[in-house]
Amino acid sequence: MVTNSPQVPISSPAPSHQKGVSVTVLVILTLCAFGAGYWVRGLSPSHQEPRSSSVANLSTKPSNSKEKEDTETGSAEDDSQEAIEGRISYRTAEGNTQPDEGAIVVMLPVYRKSSGKLPVTGLRPADSKEDRDIARAAIRALGGDLVVVDSNGQYTGHLPQAGEYHVLVLSRHGARDEEELIDSADVATLGDYFERPRQLLGQLKFRVGTVNYRGDNVEIWDHAFEAG
Repeated sequence: MVTNSPQVPISSPAPSHQKGVSVTVLVILTLCAFGAGYWVRGLSPSHQEPRSSSVANLSTKPSNSKEKEDTETGSAEDDSQEAIEGRISYRTAEGNTQPDEGAIVVMLPVYRKSSGKLPVTGLRPADSKEDRDIARAAIRALGGDLVVVDSNGQYTGHLPQAGEYHVLVLSRHGARDEEELIDSADVATLGDYFERPRQLLGQLKFRVGTVNYRGDNVEIWDHAFEAG
């Protein structure tokens, strides 16, 4: 007599040990995939470093406009050289000679291409430094210079080329009498460069002269204002 072995229903679940093996395999595969991905990312370049590096480069690299500005400023300074120097002084009521510290010395080319006239603001000793810087830039654009006399009474003017120059000195400590007349020739000379030459002179003691700068040696030009 043949005895049939019991049949396992098709819908019956798999044995418990088979399920445990499947879970273990799944975990191992997951860990392997994670490790492979981490290894691949380690080999690839970071996406953040180039971005931060490029930002750093943009913040430290000067702009083209700034480079151009520095170049133009440097070339303008290189074109000029020490040309006229001297000492400006004044005599006190007691007869003592003192350095005229703060006096203004302006050098203007006798022959120039421009015919424009400049305002007088910034040229007088009592004007502000900001206005003086603007006036100096305008004078240098004409081919001249504007300097302030130091505490020793010394000054040095820088000029771009040889030639004949008018020199105007405005005293810081000397004042003219109201009755003292201004030479019409001086007014005419300054009128070729400035809009209101009489307003520029005001009641200050002044001196207008001429210097021939030859371009090879520094020319010496001194002046002493008398008391009164």
